[in-house]
Amino acid sequence: MKYLLITAFTLITLSCSRSPKFELLDPATTGIDFSNTITESDSFNVMTYEYIYNGAGLGIGDLNNDGLQDIVFAGNQVSPRVYLNLGNFRFKDITSNFKGLTNNQWFSGVTIVDINNDRLADVYITSTKDSMPDKCRNRLWVNMGINDKGEPFFEEKAEQYGIAFHGQSVQSAFLDYDLDGDVDLYIMNNTVNSRMNTAYRAKMTDGSAQNNDRLFRNNGDGTFTDATIAAGIVYEGFGLGIAVGDVNKDGYPDIYISNDFISNDLLYINQRNGTFKNEIRKYLSYQTKSSMGDDMADVNNDGYPDILTLDMLPEYYYKKRQTIAGFSYMFYDLDAKFGFEHQYLRNMLHLHNGFINGEMLPYSEVGQMMGNIYDTEWSWSPLFADYDNDGDKDLIIANGYPKDLTDKDWTRYKVTVYGYVADRDHVIKMAPSIKVNNMAFENTDLFHFKRRYDWLPDIPSYSYGASFADLDNDGDLDYVSNNINDKAFVLKNTTVERSRKKAGWIRIRLIGKDGNTMAFGAKTEIWCNGRYQFIEHFLSRGYASSVDPIVHFGIGEAKIIDSIRVTWPSSGNISLIRNVKRDELIEIDETESVKPVKAFTAFRNPDLLFTRSDSILPYKHEQTDFPDFYLKQNIIPHKYSQIGPVMAKGDLNNDGREDIIVGATNLL
Repeated sequence: MKYLLITAFTLITLSCSRSPKFELLDPATTGIDFSNTITESDSFNVMTYEYIYNGAGLGIGDLNNDGLQDIVFAGNQVSPRVYLNLGNFRFKDITSNFKGLTNNQWFSGVTIVDINNDRLADVYITSTKDSMPDKCRNRLWVNMGINDKGEPFFEEKAEQYGIAFHGQSVQSAFLDYDLDGDVDLYIMNNTVNSRMNTAYRAKMTDGSAQNNDRLFRNNGDGTFTDATIAAGIVYEGFGLGIAVGDVNKDGYPDIYISNDFISNDLLYINQRNGTFKNEIRKYLSYQTKSSMGDDMADVNNDGYPDILTLDMLPEYYYKKRQTIAGFSYMFYDLDAKFGFEHQYLRNMLHLHNGFINGEMLPYSEVGQMMGNIYDTEWSWSPLFADYDNDGDKDLIIANGYPKDLTDKDWTRYKVTVYGYVADRDHVIKMAPSIKVNNMAFENTDLFHFKRRYDWLPDIPSYSYGASFADLDNDGDLDYVSNNINDKAFVLKNTTVERSRKKAGWIRIRLIGKDGNTMAFGAKTEIWCNGRYQFIEHFLSRGYASSVDPIVHFGIGEAKIIDSIRVTWPSSGNISLIRNVKRDELIEIDETESVKPVKAFTAFRNPDLLFTRSDSILPYKHEQTDFPDFYLKQNIIPHKYSQIGPVMAKGDLNNDGREDIIVGATNLL
């Protein structure tokens, strides 16, 4: 009997240990039964509308100021749905409180903002697909107040504010790009058109492209003005991801746009005069090819924003061979000929390298060196956050796609039978699906991300937009995803309850001044147990979604946060508090901030072992390109004609000083 009890106890213990960190909650319990259901027909399907399975996002914010985060799901063929958080993971559907919100448009992205400075959260939802302006207008639901039952009510007022843009928009982001104290609006567009194919042609860089993004400047009087061209937002793109952050530490927000198809990604650097300049060629060596969602966060706690972009590279070798046709050197040639930056099919993590003498260095792409975060299937939403409260930012990626049109077996089958012995409906049904698990990666604090199979439930899905928030106010970040043809995932994080007080945290509600009450662009830094962490406060993250407006830091086993410093965006004022107790939600108000003692300067590296000196050796290696691969050398691993420049050193004239010899090029 004793051995039987021991065996039973062991089995129970093992069973508990195998349960994932994130617990998938039953829709019957939460009340969240939303499903972004897509129904194809003979006239509307993936072959007649390529974006039919591009999914939708969600936004999380406190709509009724009760301290609980509520959820807004965007829907494509179905109506968006809004759920009020009642506490203890119970939600109430209050969609009917949004006047005029139905399924009469193909909605895509959700952004939370306080548009009118009344300290109540409003909701901006982007719309896409339709060519008819009235069916494709972005919508703004303004919070009209809270009734005696604690429920908010909303009215649609995008036209009144001048932001009912009727292009095909995927997502938007609110930011104060000119630092005048009020929030402006960037709208990311992605229009199905003939320029989606991979045929090379000149870039459109004059703002005239149908799929050019839009920037609306806040006039400060309850209206916005289209400032797109004047601000330098002039590059075409098929945008799927938007990330905002001050990448060059000059105090002004910059914008990263990840673009699908042949169009390059964009890194709009704020010029501090109301304009932007695309400087991606200067700071990134190469980019993701079919860029999907993206995120910007400080992944190595050095105070600089790093950038992650997603692609469609399969995880397993057999699937890579089945979907990738290979990339001829011809594409590399054509990139240069037509002025495109080089692109490669994989996720990319661009690591910020800091500054030398006040000048920002180019990023280093390290996705293949920091764990297998570079091949995560057909991926949509990356979100960095400290999911295990250990003091660094982990990563969760939402994946899946119902019809894999890149599968080479399927494309060959389609060419063989379509229009001859099979109709369109049959061909579409034969397309394989990519229904896979979402993926979690733990930041090991050693410039490495480790895949954690024990964090998320083993449930394949088509997950698109996603968001994180502490839905039950227990101190760890829960996770929500908007799924196609399945109920939305609401995942409860069990880190705090399992940690036995080893997973400490601090949460900060930033209270901005009128004009920017949600404090977009505020920089929050903490020092704790000799460690430093940094978060820049922007809500539009991942794919078509808006994240928790409460700033969250994990601090592990530390008992006290030594200090917290907030730098407010437009004024540059500082709020500094010391000796803060752990496991608390605190508020920091901009009205109590003070002017900094020292003027703001970019971070520098003053104690480098080496310094650059171009005048000592005035030599530049130049040679003409020679494509070895065209000479029936298709399987060589690299170009042997371009292995230079080779160098050697030695005292050639016996004067006691070393001289340098540089090998010749094919120009000499």
